[in-house]
Amino acid sequence: MGLLYVQKHTFIVDLQVIWLTVIAIVSRQRALNGLQHILKKLGASEQLLRVSRRQEPLQPYPPPGSDEIVTSRKKAQKTQESKR
Repeated sequence: MGLLYVQKHTFIVDLQVIWLTVIAIVSRQRALNGLQHILKKLGASEQLLRVSRRQEPLQPYPPPGSDEIVTSRKKAQKTQESKR
């Protein structure tokens, strides 16, 4: 979600995220519905939309640019060192 935000953020999106943060204090579900609306307008992938609904348990997934799930910092550091 962070990468999509960095690629497509605007002042309006910033205001919407701030507003959703306030709404989340009162209603988590309404905030998540608002987030879905924003993500769809930004062209988010179906996988990102599914994760952001928070209706299923989160599943481990490799970070962008990797094909491997990071299970510890030490393992991630060793992997990065071996690629150099």
